[in-house]
Amino acid sequence: MTLDAQIQARVGGFELELEMTVASGELVALLGPNGAGKTSVLRVLAGLTPLNAGQVTLDGVVLEDPAAGVRVAAEQRPIGMVFQDYLLFPHLSVLENVAFGLRSRRTPRAMALELASQWLERVGLGAYAHRKPSSLSGGEAQRVALARALATSPALLLMDEPMAALDASTRVELRRELRHQLEAFEGVRLIVTHDPVEAMAMADRLVILEQGKVLQSGSPAEVAERPRSRYVADLVGVNLFRGRAHDNVIVLDGGGSLTVAEGTDGNVFAVVHPRTVALYRSRPDGTPRNVWEGRASNLDLQGDRVRVRLEGSPPIVAEVTPAAVRDLGLDRGDTVWIGVKATEINVYPS
Repeated sequence: MTLDAQIQARVGGFELELEMTVASGELVALLGPNGAGKTSVLRVLAGLTPLNAGQVTLDGVVLEDPAAGVRVAAEQRPIGMVFQDYLLFPHLSVLENVAFGLRSRRTPRAMALELASQWLERVGLGAYAHRKPSSLSGGEAQRVALARALATSPALLLMDEPMAALDASTRVELRRELRHQLEAFEGVRLIVTHDPVEAMAMADRLVILEQGKVLQSGSPAEVAERPRSRYVADLVGVNLFRGRAHDNVIVLDGGGSLTVAEGTDGNVFAVVHPRTVALYRSRPDGTPRNVWEGRASNLDLQGDRVRVRLEGSPPIVAEVTPAAVRDLGLDRGDTVWIGVKATEINVYPS
């Protein structure tokens, strides 16, 4: 089973223009900055926003093709959708919420309720069948919304930031559970998220959108190794520079230069992992090929590491241990020397 989508659509004054193919068994995460068009893509696929041009095909069946005059109504598409706010009906019981999609497809009431009950058992909420949604926690509501979407046996499952409404402690547990539930789903799976940890932990492939277009696509490892925008670099937590290379020197667009291990020519990206950036109180002697002075503008403790944002030419982020911060006596506003080995810089064409 495969989703093939060539999308050209106008959403207000915003233009979506992208192509996407997703196979069953693959979990694809759509990421991008606010306003990139992530939710709009889901709305187009679900039939809630019409195409201006292009085509959406699911398992060989054309769901929409403006040129051919084909547009299957949203309620007739074999699609399940989990909305960001879950959109559970407050006046219906949990069981009736899960049965709603089945009933809308004219499944007899008794059969719909039986199937809904089975799905509630599968997501661990069988005892909650007769409760109202207002009595549920955020994690419980998310599982009800997922059960409702899956109960109709959709060919395509769309999830719009399904964990956005959860607190941080609940999200870790529910992420594992959601991944477990999705592994048993045989259809095509597409999730929108703004959380890079969520995307990296769950997705087989990332599709990065910016301004309604696909900027980059690949496995989490591929995207992390070769980011193609500042947004993606921030997403995976690395420093990204762009410039023009000649032999072993890259003159950076934002000022400054980097010396690299292998010579190349032309426009390139250069990636430096923050953990490879060394900090010194005085100018170092010896090994680093790249040494410059900078000022610490921010220190951010993240787990067992401290991310130090440094102003300079070029600006860069270093990641060091709390012990290193203490040994350096480092604080915001302090001036330090920055060192990066030429062998620690990953260079590729821009």
